[in-house]
Amino acid sequence: MSYQIIYVSHAKRAFEVPELVELLIKARSTNEKENVTGLLLYEDSTFVQFLEGSKDPVERIIAKIISDPRHECIVYLLRGDTKYGRVFPDWKMGFRHMKFMNRQNIGGLQENELKDVCSMLDLNSHVMATRVLLNIINANGYAAA
Repeated sequence: MSYQIIYVSHAKRAFEVPELVELLIKARSTNEKENVTGLLLYEDSTFVQFLEGSKDPVERIIAKIISDPRHECIVYLLRGDTKYGRVFPDWKMGFRHMKFMNRQNIGGLQENELKDVCSMLDLNSHVMATRVLLNIINANGYAAA
């Protein structure tokens, strides 16, 4: 069994590329120590994040995120146990800056291609979290290449 959280939050100000790189380095390090995996999407001061793992580590991480003064208006799309396995078992923290999706990759950011994200999200899956992420991606006109 896995515990999953998907949330949307708004940054109080836009993150510049160096800030995103720093955030990802810290997140990947923390997630590796806590055995948490997931995906982070960012565009225009909005974050969508999917975290998964054991409940206590995931809740510790979300508590840090909630207390981060750079975020406001955190809305949970999903929070709870799932009888299905992890959606992103090998990703310490996959990332996509949606603004640059169809442009060249920026060093340190685009570790995972969107087509990899979509291939990880099984269209026939019964995992609610998977469907939420697919809907977010599809609603914004982002399609896998």
